[in-house]
Amino acid sequence: MPAEDLTMFVIYERPSDYPTRYVVRKWIVTNAPDPIPADYFTLHNTLEEARATIPAWMVCIVRSPKDVPCIVESYV
Repeated sequence: MPAEDLTMFVIYERPSDYPTRYVVRKWIVTNAPDPIPADYFTLHNTLEEARATIPAWMVCIVRSPKDVPCIVESYV
């Protein structure tokens, strides 16, 4: 991963592919038009469990009204 790329994690609540779970997905943000999904995700029963998987040094970004409804929050 080039030094200018940014790793981000997104927590989803009940996305269509896992409608009963919280999902944490890793994304790589590059200079390309859209983020690239990494081959990494985890499944959880609660939001607290999902948050516990995020590295402690990352900063939480609250969801934007423009985000899809199942996005809870993002971390960079």
